[in-house]
Amino acid sequence: MINLLNPLSDSEEIAVLLRSLSSEDWVLLQRYLENHSLACLVYARLCQQCQTHLIPEESRQFLREQYLLNAARNLQLLQNAHKALAALAERNIPVIGIKGLYLLENIYADIGARGMNDLDILVRREDIPRTVATLQELSYQPLTYFDSLDANVDIKHVPPMSLPDGTIVEVHWTLLEENEPFTLDVEGLWQRSVPARFAESNALSLSTEDLLLHLCLHAVYQHYLKLGLRGMYDIALVIKSAAARINWDKLRETAKHWGAEKVATLTFALLQDLGWVQLPDGLLDTLLPEAFEPEILAQAKKVLLLEETNPSLWTPSLTELSERKNVIDKARLLASRIFLPRTVIARLYGMNPRSPALILGYLRRASDLFRQYSRTITRLITSEEKLSQNIEQEKTRYLIHQWLVSR
Repeated sequence: MINLLNPLSDSEEIAVLLRSLSSEDWVLLQRYLENHSLACLVYARLCQQCQTHLIPEESRQFLREQYLLNAARNLQLLQNAHKALAALAERNIPVIGIKGLYLLENIYADIGARGMNDLDILVRREDIPRTVATLQELSYQPLTYFDSLDANVDIKHVPPMSLPDGTIVEVHWTLLEENEPFTLDVEGLWQRSVPARFAESNALSLSTEDLLLHLCLHAVYQHYLKLGLRGMYDIALVIKSAAARINWDKLRETAKHWGAEKVATLTFALLQDLGWVQLPDGLLDTLLPEAFEPEILAQAKKVLLLEETNPSLWTPSLTELSERKNVIDKARLLASRIFLPRTVIARLYGMNPRSPALILGYLRRASDLFRQYSRTITRLITSEEKLSQNIEQEKTRYLIHQWLVSR
């Protein structure tokens, strides 16, 4: 998969690789593609290089069907995005398209190559009420409680707003939760933003440097590397397509300002190790002057390439709980996971945070945690081998995550 997806590989290298694969290889490869949601990307890439004839018939049909289904889904999403962007433009609400909404047409340039679960847009915080109202006029409805007047420092976007057809829009006012250990300057994002076009609409995009750093944070920090090669491919493709206009000095400066030097360094080191990018000489040394432990890179690559990326029963919270040796510390952590802020409980269970009935939300939270954790602990007691392996993997993710924010 690493060689097949390498953005720097030419068509002849890919053809040699495809001819070397046996039917048994394709069975394993198809399983990996399904687990990592990469079927559409592989098919689009091989179509662009006129190599689909080298895929066995059964696998080719599978890849083609996945690609066409994804293209149809993306077409529906982009049509709805066009209507939403037009309505927001009429109200003079500036919009930055982020993640798939921007990448699909501007980086991938193939409507079926990359999946989109939802439409992500960034607006100014003061425009959140008008944006929500505009989307509601288009029949979008928030899936749970939200009040823009709340502090909302633990989230970065309005709870998902959906249409009856399943289209979901996430309206961001920032790229990271404000209580994360980073100092992301949102106003700087707007100042550096550039005109862009997607969904047949004129809007804005992040600067190339901000885009790269956001994708690094999204794949490596926010998702604990669980996006696998898919998340890495986004970044590698941006670097390849925008190579001539990347200001690496500006990227280093912004990463330092955000406190994201370790996140960027680990991401670029992984991409370089995969052979997917050509970075400027000395970039990693100047991006993170302190010693970069080879073991961190090795462990990160190990979890990045795991065959299965299904949701884990062993959560970061359980990992943190297992790392605490003091009983009182464990109790405090458990209490902090149950007695969340009122607005958080309200969002989780669709309740009014000012209602006395919110106590039911806390009871439900305790019940949910007990049900989730007791199932995992039961499996652990029975010494289930797969869960034991899963625990080690999640602990590795947790330790990497802790390293990323250590100062």
